[in-house]
Amino acid sequence: MRALANYPIEVRGVSTIRRGATPVREFKMEYAHESRLGDLVEALGGYRYNRDAVMFARLAWRVGKRLARDDPDVLHLGFASHSLFSLLNDLVGDAAVVAQTFGGIEHGRLLEALDTPSRVDAYVSTTDADLTALESIGVPAANCHGIDPPIFLDRFGDIDQSAARDQFDLPDDAFVAGYFGNVNESRFPYTVAEALDSFAANASVEGFVVTKQIEDRDVRDLEHLTVHTGNLSDAEKRAAYAAADVWTFPFRELGVEGAPAIDPPLTLLEAMASGRPVVATDTLSMGEAVVDAENGYLIQPGDPSALVDRLQTLRSDSGACERLGRAARRTIRERYSPSAAADRLVEIYEHAQTHARN
Repeated sequence: MRALANYPIEVRGVSTIRRGATPVREFKMEYAHESRLGDLVEALGGYRYNRDAVMFARLAWRVGKRLARDDPDVLHLGFASHSLFSLLNDLVGDAAVVAQTFGGIEHGRLLEALDTPSRVDAYVSTTDADLTALESIGVPAANCHGIDPPIFLDRFGDIDQSAARDQFDLPDDAFVAGYFGNVNESRFPYTVAEALDSFAANASVEGFVVTKQIEDRDVRDLEHLTVHTGNLSDAEKRAAYAAADVWTFPFRELGVEGAPAIDPPLTLLEAMASGRPVVATDTLSMGEAVVDAENGYLIQPGDPSALVDRLQTLRSDSGACERLGRAARRTIRERYSPSAAADRLVEIYEHAQTHARN
């Protein structure tokens, strides 16, 4: 949102945030805290963002205040019940309403109940799966817009690899091939883990897995993989990226329900921002970020041997590894910068204003 300061358009953003959480400074928005009622709804298996009445009241106050006080050109809503609050805009103001989606369309049920598929002037998502699902419930395709996630490049790079490896108990002289993400059969199939383990059985090779949770078969049973589980701080995450020579993203084909909230996956983009080549399957939108043999490698899903072949190529040619890593970082600088995201948002806002006037 801060990157929009240089554009002649008045935008006000409103979103929700967990109880007790502090917003990150990069996103200059107004936040309504979620409530204990929402916690209860979630604990009972419900969808809190359609049922947290306390949060709704807080949102109504913030949205109404922004509309009445600031009279913005665009109201950018970053929460699931946006279709309800677009009605408030009709009563209080005349801003164009833009709604952000973050993976999954549980809010679609509320949209259908209100019968307002065209009321929101533009939907924005970082994954095509969201937009496809919105179109399936009647949102006009012309109102559905994809956007690449902004990556803050200055947060990555310039981290001492030796110190990073000490932090994760990785040998300093090894070629380290890693995977970063949840461990399950969709994103890191066990056959791929076994292939990476076999590759790591070679001298001076180490397999490295960084995951919040192991959802399927436990890869910690494999002998030659160093597995780190649990949440990482931002600094620890950056160190993890720096510790490896190459990162792998061996996803299987995923449908709409299995698509991540950010596509291409944020971990892939952050690995590239760290100046590391990636080996990724040609699924989701990873082929939009990874150009085969230019800033990484693309392989077909379900082919662990192809993955190992690419890893072996990078292991045997350190020059190619460095060249692809530099190109990966350049891709992030040129395509995924905050200024590039701002340019795209302005295009979407202009469309939304036209839709609102009509």
